Amino acid sequence: MCENFRAVIIQRARNYFFNHKNIASITLISIFQNLQKTLSQIALKTDLKKF
Repeated sequence: MCENFRAVIIQRARNYFFNHKNIASITLISIFQNLQKTLSQIALKTDLKKF
């Protein structure tokens, strides 16, 4: 009973950390993509100003 209970808690903890790691990586990817968009827009604006 006690061993089973511990196994369940360990499994839940693993799932919890795995899910949150996925959420964090997805958030980082979206932030990075937005940053790339803004950087490319800034680059375009500065290129236009040069001409």
